[in-house]
Amino acid sequence: QVKDSTLAQRFHQDLQRVKNYVGEQTKFQLSDMPTLQSFQKCGAMLTHLALNNARKSDAFSAFAPFSKKAWKKLKVGRVISRRTLFTWLPYDNFPVLMNLYGQQIQKLLQPFKRWKQGHRVQQSAVVLPIGFQVKKSALIPAQLYPIWLANFHLNGGGGLRSLALIHDSQKKLQTSETLRDTVFLFLKTAKQPPCPFLSHVQN
Repeated sequence: QVKDSTLAQRFHQDLQRVKNYVGEQTKFQLSDMPTLQSFQKCGAMLTHLALNNARKSDAFSAFAPFSKKAWKKLKVGRVISRRTLFTWLPYDNFPVLMNLYGQQIQKLLQPFKRWKQGHRVQQSAVVLPIGFQVKKSALIPAQLYPIWLANFHLNGGGGLRSLALIHDSQKKLQTSETLRDTVFLFLKTAKQPPCPFLSHVQN
């Protein structure tokens, strides 16, 4: 009975730690209901800013858009917390900084271009480009560019690794923090709202 009581107490303490962790808040709240397109575009920009701010980098980025399911759960006035980001970024993806040729990046974005044109594509293959223009003339095929990608795609997810012929030797850096944690820390310290539908929490 004493043993059961000790286990129950330890379970309760662990549960409370988890609640405290996911309940930790940022300094921003949802001030307006964005369109799905605005939510996805600003979500991509948010991850881009968070990474380059944390790593003092000016690299491009290409990550999966926030989902329609996450958009439907938005509630105006709600403070953005870790729990919120578990909805926006549900997978434990780790950002990886790569050196890719312009030609490889164009290959990487083929599913995105088809998606933008209204074609049906495998959703896990769609990544939103931030920091550069998609048109072919904007990227020099034989020039190397630093670009952040998710380890999911570099491990073969969505078929992008084989599509762009990415090699392990092109890896520059893999972070030890998840993309979700990087975004959370950015929202804890950013001075200005990074998205038009976010505002400072009123004390």
